[in-house]
Amino acid sequence: MPERRLPTPLVLAAITAILGLALFSTLGVLSQVLNVGFGLWFTELFIFLAVPWVLLRFSGRDPARYVGMRQLTWQAPAFGFLLGVVNFFAVVVPLQFAAQSLAPQWLKEIYDSSLLFRNQTPVELALIIGGVGIAAPLCEETFFRGVVQRGLMPPTLRPARAVLLTAFIFSAFHMDPVGFLARLELGALFGYLFLRRTRRTTWSPRASTSSSRT
Repeated sequence: MPERRLPTPLVLAAITAILGLALFSTLGVLSQVLNVGFGLWFTELFIFLAVPWVLLRFSGRDPARYVGMRQLTWQAPAFGFLLGVVNFFAVVVPLQFAAQSLAPQWLKEIYDSSLLFRNQTPVELALIIGGVGIAAPLCEETFFRGVVQRGLMPPTLRPARAVLLTAFIFSAFHMDPVGFLARLELGALFGYLFLRRTRRTTWSPRASTSSSRT
């Protein structure tokens, strides 16, 4: 019996991005309008994490291995966290300040992220902070770097172009023109870190097939 052909990483990346955008711009936005804290967690867990996870499982791959979770040690997340903090204050904050200085007032009022924290209960504030600080790094990196950037890597695009295109998609998904450049830079940094780690592993279309099948 002929072996079932797996969809290529590029096909998986395209399906993940299109389906994720469709769900995020509808259910994700609606859930956050109804309740910001709940909506953030719903968006991260059921769109940015569940969508790529289910698609990878459906394609016959091991999701944890495919996105690189199986190769993680405590040093890599710790280094990424420290570098992220330094980058936030050294690069992201100045970029965001410059963007807000140049943006018209009406645009800044529409995309003022501080409004998310107004008139929130302590429980809602905890959900928002947890969603931004805990859920987003895990779920969005699985979605954007683990699947989308992975699918754009050679032979599809050169590594640098794959990193930059994924960073552009990552920033565009947030639908915030004022914070676009800051998120673009942040996405490029995360993409570089992902590229640096995965270069140590030889990937192939079948390299991450689930090992549980017999």
